[in-house]
Amino acid sequence: MKVIHLTDLHISPDPVMNCDSIEPCEAALRHIARFHTDADLIVVTGDLSDHGDRESYLKLRQLLMDAGLADDPRLRLLLGNHDDRKVFQSVFPETPKDSNGFTQWAEKTESGLFVYLDTHEPGTNTGHFCEDRSAWLDATLSSAQADNTPAWLFMHHNPTPVHVLSADSIGLLNGSSFRTLIGKYRDIVRHIAFGHCHFTLSGSLHGVPLSANRGTARALWPGVEQPQPRFATGPLERHYNVMLINDESTVIHSIDFERQDEVVYLGSD
Repeated sequence: MKVIHLTDLHISPDPVMNCDSIEPCEAALRHIARFHTDADLIVVTGDLSDHGDRESYLKLRQLLMDAGLADDPRLRLLLGNHDDRKVFQSVFPETPKDSNGFTQWAEKTESGLFVYLDTHEPGTNTGHFCEDRSAWLDATLSSAQADNTPAWLFMHHNPTPVHVLSADSIGLLNGSSFRTLIGKYRDIVRHIAFGHCHFTLSGSLHGVPLSANRGTARALWPGVEQPQPRFATGPLERHYNVMLINDESTVIHSIDFERQDEVVYLGSD
């Protein structure tokens, strides 16, 4: 199974961290449409808009349309801290939501259960995982565990501290209940993919592998040096991830889509 993981589009008519957010998003979507027609899913893990305004969501829909992806059944859109749940749902009413109105759902795929989480909380940049969302995920993973079905989780906020100030200061605020659930169901949860950090990272939580990518808006420097910067950026490549999943493994490649024209394909003699 081939899954495209795109994140942090931050669509806005105004510069985002002194950079245009629309052109690189457009370039990423064109690149995906051109080179990954064989992808099974295209998952975008939040911060679709920079201000959560209707105009930006309409612009995103137009960008998707221009790339031939607007009505693509493979597309999955999640929410981040910069989004607005009500406005998003009004522009993308086809996106599923749970009984509490959160933009989250689960679906069966050929590789197992894919779970899409909503960690957005109005009025704050930190992620939230309230009792209702916790109960929903618990029930979802319990059912998968009973069926011995593997699960892949997608979300916006980093679910555990990544030891970088810029990310952890606005990470999943009440994430202990989420982390407890991951420990409870680590026998079936195969991977956690997220965004929010704007830098590439990988690791594990209770033995469950996790990964994040830079997204299409401006990339951030991880800042693991001391003293840690609050936020730092530079000439860093934006990218999206390609997840290749089978019964034995999950392999992830980061694609620097803006560099495609510089790639030289070496022939064999």
